[in-house]
Amino acid sequence: MALPSLEKYKTQRDRPWPWNEDPEEWKILRRKTILQVGMNIAVISPLYMTFVMWMNNWETTVTFEVEDLPSAPKTLLLNFIWIILEDITFALVHRALHTPFLYKHIHKVHHTYSTTIALAGLYSHPIEHVFGNLVPLTIPAFILGKHLHFVTYVFILCRRLIASSIAHSGYNFPSEPSEMFPFKAYSAYHDFHHGNNINSNLGGGTILTDFVMGTNKEYFNYVYKQMERFPDITKPEGSTEGSSNENSPTRDQARLKSD
Repeated sequence: MALPSLEKYKTQRDRPWPWNEDPEEWKILRRKTILQVGMNIAVISPLYMTFVMWMNNWETTVTFEVEDLPSAPKTLLLNFIWIILEDITFALVHRALHTPFLYKHIHKVHHTYSTTIALAGLYSHPIEHVFGNLVPLTIPAFILGKHLHFVTYVFILCRRLIASSIAHSGYNFPSEPSEMFPFKAYSAYHDFHHGNNINSNLGGGTILTDFVMGTNKEYFNYVYKQMERFPDITKPEGSTEGSSNENSPTRDQARLKSD
């Protein structure tokens, strides 16, 4: 299932893909993932949206008027504000999900994947899907209100799904669409949460909330140590020019230091 041309960008090179590690176990996990993600999208999400609309007297918080269509600069500004609001909400919920009881009974489902794939972004317990995925997408909409056009809302949702898929893809590409926004958490950042320390890097979109909560110190200590060991960090992971060690830190890890 792996594509050789992309393997040089694999984040966790010392760990095999789930289908290579245990093919039989992967068949079971693949079926569970497809069913759970399908239920979260087709059942849980519509029920949640119906409940939110009912709580809001069947009124929308966004505008549909053509004359309210935002300019490109305003769209980018609203995206940035949204990212900050969502990151704060997600990080707080995520931190709660890592308390012993909630992790054991709810969040552990999502952490079935230590080597992540894109579909793992939505593989979660239904309760987590509501409070960890949908609530952080709802609160910014209520705060921004009529400043947010429906077209902008759809754009943000599409960007968020793409960002989540990239973050859980297991790859660390030389360039990502999310790089247009400052303080963004790159794929290597969230991959560290799944593969190295589940109590680190709890933010959902930026590194800012983690800085405030102090939950990314271990990650940056790891990056600094890697940068000391491998000074040549400007080339994409997988490049053999200038470095013979395939576990050299990635370009994204280097940029995180500068951010």
